[in-house]
Amino acid sequence: MSTQRLGIIMHGVTGRMGMNQHLIRSIVAIRNQGGVTLSNGDKVMPNPILIGRNAEKIEALAKANGISRFGTDLDKALANKDDTVFFDAGTTQMRPTLLAKAIQAGKHVYCEKPIATNLNEAVEIARLAEKSGVKHGAVQDSTCSEKQASLERCSVCALSLATGCLKATCSLFNDPAGTTAKKTAAALFWTWSVTGAMCWITCLVKFNRYLAWVPRTFQHVGMKLIKLMNALPTMQPMPPSN
Repeated sequence: MSTQRLGIIMHGVTGRMGMNQHLIRSIVAIRNQGGVTLSNGDKVMPNPILIGRNAEKIEALAKANGISRFGTDLDKALANKDDTVFFDAGTTQMRPTLLAKAIQAGKHVYCEKPIATNLNEAVEIARLAEKSGVKHGAVQDSTCSEKQASLERCSVCALSLATGCLKATCSLFNDPAGTTAKKTAAALFWTWSVTGAMCWITCLVKFNRYLAWVPRTFQHVGMKLIKLMNALPTMQPMPPSN
């Protein structure tokens, strides 16, 4: 049985997401448990180097988590052939440039979502990674989860409810065209108030396993709203009265 070293260049981990989710709860946790055991009995041990713009911050973070390698020179880190993976959790605006630089340096890449601020840059990076033959991936932990599906359903419900509220408000003012400032203000009030409250209450109750502090009474009311909202997508918006 042998231990394989996996050198990882971790950029942008002084921020909340990079530090907590990716560094402390993932890489540091794996290191603390002795690495990852493969099917043949070998182990893979992550050996990260932390890279950031603030030298003091990055040094303090590294020392607090038992990591001996850190610095501010990304180009130097990318030039090290012993580190084969590049991870980025920095700003989205910088991400396409950093990913391209890492891919061109022959690194496998993994990053936070989104990979770019627009479709063209995202497609360009994906094509560069495919052409270069490196392994690549982005954090898409919620794409197919129950939480994401529930949020999408809530969005549909909210849209349906908002449309109904808007048309109903138009009816109140006997003006289906919706041109008066008074009617517009009322429509916005009801749309934001009713839709927002119901959508967020539903989301919170749906995910109460993450929110142990949600009171039982709130859960009971929320479950009633869930039953109501589950039926909303099949309902037609209310037509304006004549």
